[in-house]
Amino acid sequence: MNLKNIEDAKKNLPANSPKITIELLSSQIGIAREARDRIEREGIVVRDMRGSVMPHPAIKIEQDALKCVKLLLEKKKKGRSIR
Repeated sequence: MNLKNIEDAKKNLPANSPKITIELLSSQIGIAREARDRIEREGIVVRDMRGSVMPHPAIKIEQDALKCVKLLLEKKKKGRSIR
């Protein structure tokens, strides 16, 4: 696990958060960051096997990871357990 992602996860969670919650949030932050880095390197559009222009697949990966981050933070804010 990336230390920066773990630190960022801890900053956004209560101090008494279970280790699994920190790991889940950290993982999703890492996925979103990796996808964003790839989009920045390769561009927002790419070509498929036939040469057609299409949105970069990492856009969907980043969006899904950010949805998970939002869900995890909302659950913890409401004091609900994450399962």
